[in-house]
Amino acid sequence: MRRQIEILKKSIEVEKIVFEEIKSELQNKSKSLVEASASWSDRFTEDMESYEKELQRVQDEKEIIAVELSTLRERRENEKLEEAAKEAERKHRLEMRKLKREEDRRRERAAIRIQNGWRTTIALAQEKNKGGGGKKKKGKKGKKKGGKKKKGKKKK
Repeated sequence: MRRQIEILKKSIEVEKIVFEEIKSELQNKSKSLVEASASWSDRFTEDMESYEKELQRVQDEKEIIAVELSTLRERRENEKLEEAAKEAERKHRLEMRKLKREEDRRRERAAIRIQNGWRTTIALAQEKNKGGGGKKKKGKKGKKKGGKKKKGKKKK
């Protein structure tokens, strides 16, 4: 029986040693896991901060781009309006030139008619003055040549 007790004591000793080794190993593992957990937690916090900063930067950039886009759209709209106004002004100038040419033609024709009228009036006045100023010719002398008589209306 003593032998069994000694075997059991040795067995208990071995179990205690094994238990202490396993306990030590588990404590080391637990410590390692706690450190890893802290490391992952720190990394998660750093990553989240980094992502939040990046998100904020992207949102700020988006706002800047939106303002710039709005400005560019407004500028483009103003350019379109200016182009339309220039086109309308160009068409208006062309129309005014056309109307001026037509008016000039009408005035020229009117001036020509007035000049022709005056020339005719002056020519008639000169003829009238010419006829009254010198020797007057008298009618033809001599007898009429015989020709066919014209038929006239019958008198009643």
